[in-house]
Amino acid sequence: MILLDKIVVITGGNSGIGQALAYAFARKGSIVVILARNKQRLQATLQYLQVYNKQSAAYVCDVTQQKKVEHTFKAILKKYGSIDILVNNAGFGMYRGFHASSIEDFRSLMNTNYFGTVYCTKAVLPSMLQHKKGRIVNIASVAGKAGFPGNAGYCASKFAVVGLSEVLHYELKDKGIAVHLICPGAVETAFPKNSPGYEFFDHKRRHTYIITPEDVAKATLDALETPRF
Repeated sequence: MILLDKIVVITGGNSGIGQALAYAFARKGSIVVILARNKQRLQATLQYLQVYNKQSAAYVCDVTQQKKVEHTFKAILKKYGSIDILVNNAGFGMYRGFHASSIEDFRSLMNTNYFGTVYCTKAVLPSMLQHKKGRIVNIASVAGKAGFPGNAGYCASKFAVVGLSEVLHYELKDKGIAVHLICPGAVETAFPKNSPGYEFFDHKRRHTYIITPEDVAKATLDALETPRF
């Protein structure tokens, strides 16, 4: 897929996998729009992106807030006219089993990891359908394809993303819109250490093979070369 001057929106685009994706798209000449909650980190990432394309931009946006998401995407579409690629990447983890997880733990994980994906996809889809083209990339996890003890809420939220992605693939494939699902394993970022319960998880047994954010970015760009789900 030719990425030069494509409008690419990435949630959680100021750190970890999202930042690596933003840099990878920027180096391909894309106009990268990053969304996240931390304004300072957004601006630091944007400075790098604008070295490649001055039209790149950053918006402070909490993907758990539906109205904020709708407002942000309206602003992006007004500025650029369309969005070619949406990457739903924003998310967080939690290393707690079912018994140790509160209802609020489950709700919080679903609000960010799943409903954040729903809100952003809902916000971009009418424009993509109107233009009869677009790509939606959902960054899930192997934890969305196999349940791991000690990850109850996180696995549930990522299973939801996987299921939603599969449905979207079938619903949109004949409408000019391709859906791509990326399911990394353990990735060398601050993500695990910033996840509640990190210190109690058996990382040596579960995370024996760790990849880099750049590996995920490369896999994502490779996926965009085909319409394969």
